[in-house]
Amino acid sequence: MASLKKIFRNAFRKGSGSLIESKKYDLGTQIIAEPASGDIDNDGVPEVIIGTRDGHVIAYTETGEKKWSFKASGTADEVEAMFLEAGAENSIDSKPFLYDINKDGKQEVIVGTQSGVVYALDCKGKHLWSFKAGDAVKGSAKALDADGDGKEEIVFGSSDGNAYVLDMRGKPKKKISVGSSIESTPAKFKGLMIICTSKGEIIAYNKEYEKEWVYKTKGRITAEPNVLIMKNREEKIVVGSTDNNLYCINEDGTLNWLFETKGAIYSKAEITDINNDREKEIIFGSCDNNLYVLDEEGKRIWSYETDFWIIGTPLVMDINDDGRKEIIIGSYDNNIYVLSGEGVYSVEYIPGLSGITAQEGSYSDINTQTPGEVIGKNLWLIRVEDIVIGCCQAGRNLLAGTKNGSVIWLKHNY
Repeated sequence: MASLKKIFRNAFRKGSGSLIESKKYDLGTQIIAEPASGDIDNDGVPEVIIGTRDGHVIAYTETGEKKWSFKASGTADEVEAMFLEAGAENSIDSKPFLYDINKDGKQEVIVGTQSGVVYALDCKGKHLWSFKAGDAVKGSAKALDADGDGKEEIVFGSSDGNAYVLDMRGKPKKKISVGSSIESTPAKFKGLMIICTSKGEIIAYNKEYEKEWVYKTKGRITAEPNVLIMKNREEKIVVGSTDNNLYCINEDGTLNWLFETKGAIYSKAEITDINNDREKEIIFGSCDNNLYVLDEEGKRIWSYETDFWIIGTPLVMDINDDGRKEIIIGSYDNNIYVLSGEGVYSVEYIPGLSGITAQEGSYSDINTQTPGEVIGKNLWLIRVEDIVIGCCQAGRNLLAGTKNGSVIWLKHNY
């Protein structure tokens, strides 16, 4: 954990420069899933990939120029259509997965739709293959070695209660019945494949696709599991549930710790060193309106309260090139928050000062918090027109997608 001296000194840090909107597009359809970014064509410049409610996959340059667009064309059967909103049968409800499936040095784009079709596109948006599951695909796909043959497969879950394992050409290798809808993204952990279900189960499968263990939470799991590597090199699975808890699970399927919030947790917890103390922190949002930062033992380091739910995965980056990481979160309160990764010590009075007040470029509200605790410090606050679905890094830029279909590029102005 960062030293108290560093945390206290951070109280006087302000956001240098400003964040300005450099470009904005209105797509004319909703955005349901977080955007993805990566250098898919291996030209040294990252692209941004966005999926939409009407089934479009759109690639932009890091500065916001459109490169290509693909339209999903799957159809739902008569029964499925009864439960879908008009025009939503090809809705892309999860973050696009970027991965080099054919080892040509360029990344392909893999997305799933409400009609249950999974598409693989090349770096120019050309359709390579597609696969039809029995129902909606609401979680992202993942590349992992599911059967221990040394070759990675594409794995994803469906609302039909099955996890699908495909080879890199989109041919089916295995269908695993889990007895419940799957809205989460698979993970690899200590040689096991982890599948989380809408019944709240965390299931570990071995290379023979047999269950090694099952841990049951009390709510639905839509969040992607993440792997925590502790200081002693032990590995744990960390995942949130709609039962309001973040769980840390041992490799034998027993509970290591849980952290209770007051709201559902829908997305992946980010695990990284945010304060340059050489220790990993766990960062996640909750529908109790808070962003939380925990240490590896599940103890709260600091938190920051917004005005509404935090659904998306936090983004960690050094947005102003000062050598210190910031945490970026979008909220259902129509704001994008850029927080200092170090936290700040909350006090009511410092001798010689009337209090710690917000400075230019900073929206610190530490005086509204309980004195004597470490809290988050907001460096910049960006107001947008609608709910913020998610953010991603686009080179030196920050990109945000809103539910009403706006795609916004923000850049740091020194």
